[in-house]
Amino acid sequence: MAGTDDATNIEAPDSFAARVATLKKGVTEREASEALQKLVATVLETQKPGSITLKLDIKPAKDVPGMVVVTDQISVKLPHLDRKAEMFFADDNGHLSKDDPRQQSLALDMNQGNTNR
Repeated sequence: MAGTDDATNIEAPDSFAARVATLKKGVTEREASEALQKLVATVLETQKPGSITLKLDIKPAKDVPGMVVVTDQISVKLPHLDRKAEMFFADDNGHLSKDDPRQQSLALDMNQGNTNR
């Protein structure tokens, strides 16, 4: 319940955190806390920034004066590790290979010249 600010005689707002904690019987707050924990761990691992957003859509309830409908959405942008690129050769059919398909293979006998037999 909001209190009154005596200096301006204006009612003080409810606590935002307390109100969020009541959304979906606490599920929203728990999901946001879990997302924040994962975000912090990923930021520390990657050393890159990320973000978390709590969006609240509020609209008037139909046919109920003074009531509103609140819908929440939690969005997380996790940073990603840079992935190493690799190079391949492509043949005429679009198949990828580490070996150049235009180059002949050499048949080597790995035992040839081995004196430790």
